[in-house]
Amino acid sequence: FNSQRTFSRFIIRLATAATALSVAAMILTLAFVNGFQTAISNKVFSFWGHIHVQPYEQDKSVVAEETPAQPNDTVVQILRSTPGIQHIQPFATKSAVVEKNKEIEGVLLKGVDTSYDFKRMGSFLVAGSWLDFKDSLYSKEIIVSKPVADELQINVNDTINIYFISGESLTASVRRLQVKGIFKTGIEEFDKSFAIGDIRLLRRINNWRHDEIGGYEVFLKKST
Repeated sequence: FNSQRTFSRFIIRLATAATALSVAAMILTLAFVNGFQTAISNKVFSFWGHIHVQPYEQDKSVVAEETPAQPNDTVVQILRSTPGIQHIQPFATKSAVVEKNKEIEGVLLKGVDTSYDFKRMGSFLVAGSWLDFKDSLYSKEIIVSKPVADELQINVNDTINIYFISGESLTASVRRLQVKGIFKTGIEEFDKSFAIGDIRLLRRINNWRHDEIGGYEVFLKKST
């Protein structure tokens, strides 16, 4: 009987230890997963905003060119007066082809203006600096991603050609822009797809009015 009780205690202690180790492993796994999800979501929101306010287009892809919209002060005031909203900034995007030394790469140029909060993307900048909007016409600068820069052997201060294709006339417009900076978000979809430039350049290419935009990016305050 004594030997049986000793063996039972051993089995119970072993089972308790195994259960404790399993629970600890599950807690660590959940912590790693939650931390990874938080890091990824922070990167996505820093680059793309928490909410997009745009004219409704049926079957429109999340990442695609926009139909031009007039800035709406009423919408902006409603957004700014809504609790939890921290910042609002206009944007527009347009498909383009970056070319250097006869090597090309397709990108989606994201046009921004002086209200763009580059501080949110501070950790993404790996070389150079952000755009300068001092030119009265439009900034002749561009920010490219590190994968695109590596693919085309682009360095800061290099001059590149960027081609815009008109879907209606099938003609191409080309602009020579200086590479002001290089960024890397760590999210492959963004790093392989996007470049950042002046929204005024996109307005000229698209023949938009001087104040038309693609939409608003809305950033929310951190919940407490």
